[in-house]
Amino acid sequence: MTDPLLDIARLGGTTMGTTWSVSLVAPLQRDLHPLHAGIQARLDEVVAQMSTWEPGSDLSRYNRAGAGQWCALPFETRHVLACAQAIAAASDGAFDPTIGPLVALWGFGAHAGERRQPDAATVQATRDRCGWQRLQWQDDALLQPGGLELDLSAIAKGFGVDQVAAWLRGQGIAAALIEVGGELAGYGRKPDGQPWRVLVESAPEEDAHTDTPPRVLALDGKAVATSGDRWHQYQADGEVYSHSLDPRSGRPVRQVAAAVTVVADDAMHADAWATALTVLGREQGMALAEREGLAARYLQRAAERMSTRSSRAWLGNTLVLLLLALIGWALLRLHLGEAWWQGAPPARQSQIAVFATVLYALACAALWWRGRPRDDAATGDTAPILLVWSSQTGFARELAERSAEALRGAGVPVRVRGLHEVDAALLADSQRALFIASTTGEGDPPDHALPFLHGVMATPPSLQHLHYGVLALGDRSYGHFCGFGHQLDQWLRQHGAHPLFDAIEVDNADPAALRHWQQLLGQLGGGASELPDWSPADYQSWTLLQREHLNPGSPGGPVYWLRLQPPADANAQWQAGDIAEIGPQHAPHTVRAWLDAQGFDADIALDDGQTLLARVARSHLPSLVPPGDLPALLATLQPLPHREYSIASVMADGAVELLLRRQLRADGTPGIGSGWLCDHAAIGEPVQLRLRRNDNFHGVPADVPLLLIGNGTGIAGLRAHLHERVRSGAHRTWLLFGERTAAHDFHFGEELQAMLADGTLARLDAVFSRDGGAQRYVQDRLLAEAATLRQWVDEGATILVCGSLQGMAPAVDAVIEQVLGVAGKETLLLAGRYRRDVY
Repeated sequence: MTDPLLDIARLGGTTMGTTWSVSLVAPLQRDLHPLHAGIQARLDEVVAQMSTWEPGSDLSRYNRAGAGQWCALPFETRHVLACAQAIAAASDGAFDPTIGPLVALWGFGAHAGERRQPDAATVQATRDRCGWQRLQWQDDALLQPGGLELDLSAIAKGFGVDQVAAWLRGQGIAAALIEVGGELAGYGRKPDGQPWRVLVESAPEEDAHTDTPPRVLALDGKAVATSGDRWHQYQADGEVYSHSLDPRSGRPVRQVAAAVTVVADDAMHADAWATALTVLGREQGMALAEREGLAARYLQRAAERMSTRSSRAWLGNTLVLLLLALIGWALLRLHLGEAWWQGAPPARQSQIAVFATVLYALACAALWWRGRPRDDAATGDTAPILLVWSSQTGFARELAERSAEALRGAGVPVRVRGLHEVDAALLADSQRALFIASTTGEGDPPDHALPFLHGVMATPPSLQHLHYGVLALGDRSYGHFCGFGHQLDQWLRQHGAHPLFDAIEVDNADPAALRHWQQLLGQLGGGASELPDWSPADYQSWTLLQREHLNPGSPGGPVYWLRLQPPADANAQWQAGDIAEIGPQHAPHTVRAWLDAQGFDADIALDDGQTLLARVARSHLPSLVPPGDLPALLATLQPLPHREYSIASVMADGAVELLLRRQLRADGTPGIGSGWLCDHAAIGEPVQLRLRRNDNFHGVPADVPLLLIGNGTGIAGLRAHLHERVRSGAHRTWLLFGERTAAHDFHFGEELQAMLADGTLARLDAVFSRDGGAQRYVQDRLLAEAATLRQWVDEGATILVCGSLQGMAPAVDAVIEQVLGVAGKETLLLAGRYRRDVY
C-alpha cells in the first residue's frame, strides 16, 4: 500500500565531468535544499581528493611529488586505492590505478596530448612508468617512487555513489536510488513497496540487432556498473580505438565488448570490476567472474548482431525463476481435477482463489494502463507538442517527464520521445517540439543519440513547419559547453525550423535556468504555470517603494510600474537584460479567513519559526483538508511558483523597476504573481525577490548600433537597455515599440520622446493596434522599414527582441527571415547579434 505522506523526490547536479541524480523517498513537507547541498558536498569531496582534473586535489599533489617523497593521503583515498590494488592483483593487472601516463599518451584524461597512435618504443617507455606493484605504503603515506601517476577514474564514480548512499542513510532517508555517470546503487523500497528498478544499459541501435529482451534489475542493497566501447571510443587514421586501455600491453583493448555489466554489493567494486572485465575480454573475464563469484554480463558484437553471455550468478537467478515456474505448474494441476494431490482444496475455495487472482491481475493491468507511456490526444486545434530528451545519465529524461507534467497541467497535449525514437516522419507530423539535450565529455552527444545523428541529421528533412525550443544541459568547466544542444539548435534552424525562444543553457543543473524553462512551459500553455517550482528560489526580502497604474482607460489590462529597494546588506547587482524572480503570496486577509474557516490558528508558530499564516500565504490553498488537522495541512501544502519579470532599470536608477500587466484567470480572479504585486503587496512591506543573470540578453558596447523591438510590457527590458545606452553615451539606437492605444498605452512615452530629442534614440517607431492604420503591429512596421533594417544590419547592428512568445516574437522572426533571408538570419544568430527575451 502506498504511504500518502511520502513521495519520491528527485535531485540532480554535476560532478566528475558528468551528471548525478538521486531519487529518494521523503516526507512531502521535507525541505530538500539541505539534502541537495549535502549530496553535492559528498561528491565535491571525492573530486577534491581523487580528481586528476583538479590541480589542488590530493591525487594531483601526489602525482606531482618528487621521487622519494612520502605523501599523506586521506582515509577515503587510501580506502579506494586498497580496493584498486586488490582488484589489480585478482585480475593480474587488467585493472591498474597507476595507468595515468598511458591515459595521457593515448589522448584521454586531464593531461591528454594529441590523439594519435604512438610508436611501440613510446608505448613501452610510458608503460614502464606504470605498475600497481610499485605502490608502497607507510601508515597513511604513499611513496612517490618517481614518475608514478595515479588515475582513479575507473573507480571514483562508484565510490562517490557509495558515499552519497551512506550519507543519505545517516540523514534518515530509508530508500534511495543514486546515480553518478551511469554507475548506480539502490536501497530500500519506494512508497508503493516496490524496489528500485533500472535498465541494464545497451544502446538502442544494438538492441535492434539482438533477440534478448531488455534487462531490468531490481536494486535493493545492490549496485550496478557498466563499461564498454559504446561509451568510450574514438577514430584516428581510419581506425577505431577503444578508451579502455590494457595496462599490461599499454594499448587500447581490441575487440572490446559493447557493454560489460557487473552487479556488486557496492558501486566502488562494481565500477572497478566492470573495467577489469572489459579489459580481459569475454572468455578470460567470464572465467574470472566465476572464480570471484561476480554477477557479470557481456554484450558482444558478432556478425552485425549482438550476443550476450552471463556469469553463473546471473544463471542462478534464472534457475530460481525456472524453479518457481515449475512449482507453479505443479500447483496448477490441482485446479485441473487430477487426483495425485490428496489434499486438494474444496471447489468453493478454488473458486475464491481464482476470483482473487483475476482481481489481482485486473488491478495490475489497471496500474500498468495508468502509468504506461502514452501520447496525449489533440485538444481542438492544438496538436500535441513533441517533447524529446537526449540523455547519457537520465537527467534529461527526468526533466522531460517533469516538463510533460507541466505542459499537461497547462492543458497542452504532449508526446514524449527519446531522441533515438525520433525520425523524419515524426518531425514532419509535429508542429511544435521541445528538445532537452545533454552533452557528454567535450561536446559529444549522448550515446543513444547516434541513430538520430547518423539517420535523420544525415538526410535532413524540410522543417519549415516546425516551431521548437532547446534546453541545453552541460558543464561550463568544459570547453564545448552545451555543445550537443547548440549543435541540435543550429541544425534545426539551418533546415527551416523556427525557434520559439533562444536556446536555454543549463550549467550544472542550475536551478535558476530550470525555473526559467519551467516558466516558458507555462507560457506555451497560454499562461504561467501554477505547478510548484522544481527548485525553489533563494529569495531576499526587498521593500516595495512605489506602485503606479500607468494606463487607466486602456482597452487592455491594467499595467503597473513598481520600484523595489534591496536589503541594505544584499550587495545586489544587476544590469540591462537581467530578470527579477518574484515569490508571490496570497493576500494576508484571504489566508487568515481561509484558516479561520478551516479551524486553524493563523498565528501559531511552526518549527522553523514562521507562523502558519506566513507558510500558507506562500502556498496553494488545498481544497480538502480535515478541519484543525495541522500535520495533514502541512503535508498537503504546495509552494506557489515563482514569477519572472524583465527589469526596467539599471543600478544607477537606485531601485529595481518592474512593469507588469495585471493578469486574470479564466474565472476572473487575478493571477498569482500579478495579483500579489498589483493588488495586495503593501507599499513599504517586503516582497520576496531574487535577481537572475540573463547573459543572453545583456547589452552591447556603445559604438555598436542597437535595434530594440518589443510590445506591451516588453518595453521594460528595452527601457533598461536605453538607460544603459544613455550612461555610455551611445547614439545609434532604434526603438520599435507596439501597444494598443497611443492615448493610454504609450508607456514611458515622455521619457522616450526626450531620448529621441537628445539623440540617445536615432529612431523611435511606435505603433498602436487599436488606433487603426496600415501598420498596426511592430512586425508590420519592421517589414515596411525593410531597407532600413538591412542598412542597420550591414552596419553591424545587434537586434534585441523583448515581448510575447505567442504572437509578436515569431512574427518579428518571420519578418527578419523574409528581409535578410535564412542565411542572413543564421549569420546574426551565430554571431550573437539577434537575441530574444520572450514571455
